[in-house]
Amino acid sequence: MFIRKSAVILSIAAMAFAACSGAKSSTAPTSAAATGCKVGVAWSTFQEERYGLRDEPGLKGAVEAGGGTYVGNDAKNSAETQ
Repeated sequence: MFIRKSAVILSIAAMAFAACSGAKSSTAPTSAAATGCKVGVAWSTFQEERYGLRDEPGLKGAVEAGGGTYVGNDAKNSAETQ
């Protein structure tokens, strides 16, 4: 179970990193930080321990390590908010 959760987190982090890197042109900045990349995640609820204590810190760390900015939102089980 731990391996599966880790694989999911790494997959999402890889997608976030890929989204931040984007296509480069000759006039485009070469780093995600220079482009101001933001990755937003709308969590359904932080009442479930895994989202706030395990999943979010891992994703935030991966996005920031790639030079991006992480923005998270706790929807508190509200479909409208999420």
